[in-house]
Amino acid sequence: MISREQRETTKEIIRNFFDKATIEVEIKEETADGDTFRINLETESPQLLIGEGGQTLSEIQHLLRLICRKKIGPGFYLDIDVNNY
Repeated sequence: MISREQRETTKEIIRNFFDKATIEVEIKEETADGDTFRINLETESPQLLIGEGGQTLSEIQHLLRLICRKKIGPGFYLDIDVNNY
């Protein structure tokens, strides 16, 4: 089960990631289900984050998972959605 502290740490990591990329996103926490934390990102330019066939979103999600697992530990899964794509 994902604790409140882990959720807050994850949101901070995501916020910092997109701030450094100078991409404005609003983080909408969806659910924490078992070891999976689902987050929806709201943005005015979703095509930039989704990419062709969702490839960019997949790569962003992979990078953020790696960063979060380093901070939070193994057994943590992150599922990111952009504008309910």
